[in-house]
Amino acid sequence: MRNERPGQSLAGSREDLLDALLAAGGDRLAMLDPAARILVANRPFAAALGRRSDEVEGLTLAEAGIPQAPALTALVGAVAASGMALTVGGLLPDGEVTLAAESNGSVVVRGRNPEEEARKVRSRFLSTARHDLNQPIQAMQLFLHLLQARTGDPQTREIVDRLGQALQGAEGFIRMVLDAASLEAGLVRPERGAVAIDDMFSVLLQEFEAKAEGKGLRLSVRPAEATVTTDQALLLRLLRHVVDNAIRYTEAGGVLIAARRRGALLRLEVWDTGLGIPEADLPSLFDDFHQIDGRERTKGHGFGLPLVRRLAAVLGHPVAVRSRLGRGTVVSLNIPLIAAPVLVLDDAPMA
Repeated sequence: MRNERPGQSLAGSREDLLDALLAAGGDRLAMLDPAARILVANRPFAAALGRRSDEVEGLTLAEAGIPQAPALTALVGAVAASGMALTVGGLLPDGEVTLAAESNGSVVVRGRNPEEEARKVRSRFLSTARHDLNQPIQAMQLFLHLLQARTGDPQTREIVDRLGQALQGAEGFIRMVLDAASLEAGLVRPERGAVAIDDMFSVLLQEFEAKAEGKGLRLSVRPAEATVTTDQALLLRLLRHVVDNAIRYTEAGGVLIAARRRGALLRLEVWDTGLGIPEADLPSLFDDFHQIDGRERTKGHGFGLPLVRRLAAVLGHPVAVRSRLGRGTVVSLNIPLIAAPVLVLDDAPMA
């Protein structure tokens, strides 16, 4: 036998009302009867009031502790009777709501959080920008490929090759800008899980070994045999920027990717034997478009290390840099280790 709450006299079961509520869309949703009693509420709606859904369902707006409950109760009744829609403020602590009448006589409340709305607008803009920019870039790459195939003159070929390099640089810059904007807008959410560091090191070795060898450098990896808690995709993006930056600014010697245990943490480190960084530049190294002796102007976009800072902040892995001018640089970050299972042996004497 179903336990019904006060005010659930409208046609349909709670499941039917919940289905209608979810179909209405939106982030913070509740369905009220004409007396402004909450029939059903989703978790975001209840969370805005500091409660769970089952704690607010069956309560009136006043009993739920909603501001301006008396005035809003009258509005709910008017909306239910007239079938109109009305947007008002004050129903939830941090935003306005729209009241809309339903065919069963109830009123759906849709919350509008200004910050959430702004986040969605940014997300739609960046998604559209990625899509709209991909099409012309892909077309240019196709035309460039066709042009390369039809070019036999060495001087013309050289111009075409430089055009390809310029297009590749422009594409990389656009993607970095969009990635930075997504991170800055809070649109990237980490999905944490168990990650084997040695598997990630193997990916980095495969991706960058040829680039290092092309400059006469040695790319080395020191196995760690450790598992950490992190978002594998985001951490890999971060390390790619660090390793790429290390190879770009190293002219002799090599780059080492390693890890060291530090109590409950694993410290990932990328060492290089490159130009090094002046001590005065270290505090602003991760700032956007920061230049060291004009290096970023000639060899990069100025976005690699700022992206590392943003990715590290999203992951919650502190990043640090140590460097000696003319000797090299090490970039490190600390990640929580997953403790290895302890094997307990029964040392009781055998019969």
